[in-house]
Amino acid sequence: MTIAESTVRQRFDLEFKQSQEFMTRNSYGKVDLNFIIPPASEWPQLEVTPQQFVSARDTDLLRVTQDALNLITRTDLGTYDSIFVVAADGGWYYGGGGGVFEHPSGQLYGVYFQTGPATMANFPHNLGHTAYYFEDLYIHQYYLTRPNIDPFPMRFDIMSTGPDYSGWNRWLAGFLTDNEVVCLPDTGVTTLHRVTHINRTDGQRLVVLPITTGKALFAEYIDNAVHIYELDSYIPHGAGPLKTLGTITPGRTATFGGVTFNIRGVDTQSIYLEIQR
Repeated sequence: MTIAESTVRQRFDLEFKQSQEFMTRNSYGKVDLNFIIPPASEWPQLEVTPQQFVSARDTDLLRVTQDALNLITRTDLGTYDSIFVVAADGGWYYGGGGGVFEHPSGQLYGVYFQTGPATMANFPHNLGHTAYYFEDLYIHQYYLTRPNIDPFPMRFDIMSTGPDYSGWNRWLAGFLTDNEVVCLPDTGVTTLHRVTHINRTDGQRLVVLPITTGKALFAEYIDNAVHIYELDSYIPHGAGPLKTLGTITPGRTATFGGVTFNIRGVDTQSIYLEIQR
């Protein structure tokens, strides 16, 4: 597409800044996110539209992405954690990530291909895919086979519809360490825990209750409520492996999966959560 380099940089500046703030908050300062746009002299030029480029490859995302990478002559792509190939400034959106690709730089894993406006990269969500291999937590169209299926079963994760990563994804990425997670075996004993807000940088911020191999309940403090959700790792990507069971507010009690949650107190930083298994 014909677009000035200065225009691309200007349009992405705000998205880069917001993404850097997002990653600093979600990683508790562990990740310093840097974006590099190569000079326009390195941008591949094509004689076809993005639609024609994609349709000529039968809308096969892996083939489209590989052929787009084949047009990039620089040989240092393997030094980056994530690569976004963007056909910017068009009005037609198409894109996705995934797969392993060959390049003179070596094998590339964290690649996302996109056409469309230069401000639709949704970096926090797509970096979840390309840099940390997070699952989509909304239901893909293929799995919406029954009426009244909730397309967004997970409510507080940006891999679905939330503003940040959930505690589970932060733990997977190494942003939360094991000593910042409360893991409760099924002892039949009622326990009380101080759970710090998920976006604070101190304290225990995630409660994990294993159910069986590959399944667990989670609790984390989000704003003024405790978010209770369930992981079933036998449910595939795009079919809803994480599901919000509900939220509870101070003074309320709720039972999910045989586990009773009761908020006993709250301060400016934390809640005091009583759990009975």
